[in-house]
Amino acid sequence: MTEDEIKQATCQVVSKDDSGTGWLIRADLVLTAYHCVKNAVSAGALISVRFGVGSSAVEHMVVAGPHDEDLDICLLQLSTALSVEPISIDSDGLRPGEKWFAFGYPVAKLQLGHVVRGEIQQVLPERVHGVDLDLSVEPGTHLSDYHGLSGSAFMVGTVCKGLLRLNVDSAIGALSFSNLKPFLRTNGLLPDEPTEKEDLGPVGTRPAFDALFETTIVNKRGGYFFVDGSHGVGKSTYCQQFSPDSPELDALGVYQFTERARGSTPAHQAQPEVFFDWANTLLSQRATGQPARLMELSYSELIEKTDQVLQSLGKRCAKARKIGVLFIDGINEAAAAGEETLKRFVNLLPQRVPDGLVVVITGVGIDSLASSIGTILQGAERLTLPPLERDIEYGVCREFLDEDKATAETVGALCDRAMGHPLYLRYLADLVNSGATEGDIAELPVFSGSIQDYY
Repeated sequence: MTEDEIKQATCQVVSKDDSGTGWLIRADLVLTAYHCVKNAVSAGALISVRFGVGSSAVEHMVVAGPHDEDLDICLLQLSTALSVEPISIDSDGLRPGEKWFAFGYPVAKLQLGHVVRGEIQQVLPERVHGVDLDLSVEPGTHLSDYHGLSGSAFMVGTVCKGLLRLNVDSAIGALSFSNLKPFLRTNGLLPDEPTEKEDLGPVGTRPAFDALFETTIVNKRGGYFFVDGSHGVGKSTYCQQFSPDSPELDALGVYQFTERARGSTPAHQAQPEVFFDWANTLLSQRATGQPARLMELSYSELIEKTDQVLQSLGKRCAKARKIGVLFIDGINEAAAAGEETLKRFVNLLPQRVPDGLVVVITGVGIDSLASSIGTILQGAERLTLPPLERDIEYGVCREFLDEDKATAETVGALCDRAMGHPLYLRYLADLVNSGATEGDIAELPVFSGSIQDYY
């Protein structure tokens, strides 16, 4: 939501001896801090909300609804729904260093309203003085008195992440929706959480490759490792599903250039600051269970800090007598975003990865990217992910097909054409499930080396 939309959905809450801020969480429902209306609720007095400023302001009478005094939250019911877009909410976690802003009606600027901005200084593990977010205020937006801002929507990006309220000594803090989930859920205000799991794409085991892959890493103990393979052979799924048999190996995580679950583009994922933040958070989660502070660094600082993070990951693994395996999946996707983009990403990576950490980089046509990848490719271990073996491909094909279509003849015909490439196999199975006949199957081409030829 834009700042103007936030202002339109925000109102001044006026009640007996009190004034605060509220906002539309639903077209007929205002959310505010309970202390802004506590006296009126106790006395049974009238409560009103005022949208807009000056002569164009519109006032509505409201009725106090469900509230929680301990959490300092209250819902105010409007008599009719307003034709104003409610503010979108998000109950996902927050991180130190993230930027925030809020609009409200402090007593110092009651007739105008005020926008305040700043940075999240601390995300507290529990509420302290009624808040779990310790905030700083950006110069130029600070006030000498913040009373009246309580109840404002706490915005991070385009969504509301919590409720602004005054902390001890009248400093600004906020209560995140992570703490308010039970209240929101009880009142039907919590957005539906996605239940569908990410489709990891092609499946199928490769026992011989698994053994070679793990043995090579155990012998290497640290450094870079490249895995090549054609489009659709299952490299991304292999990374995601990697579960080592060797007790020495520890799968740390997968950094994907195509982050389909979040809708990110390869150009975004190839940005040095994005990778550093991912790796730094991985280290922080391992060390403390908490995400790392979001930092703004120059490119030279990113290079230095990335090296420190990877060194720390290696040391932690080595101390635990483990070899950490960190995947960077789809380096060719970064190359598609531009040669300079790829070089900036690769130059972020240290020339030497410490013992205790192996960085596995996957891609298509890695030799063709050698000039951009640079010296980290020289002397690195390299393997090629093979197609599925026939018996495994056969079982995968049966899983892809609808039960009534999984005849031996159909499965055999599709496997003959897929040549062990699971993504093409799925493509063929989808055609059959959609009604392709035996004659159609006979005319389907044999896999030629790139799944892109068939889309």
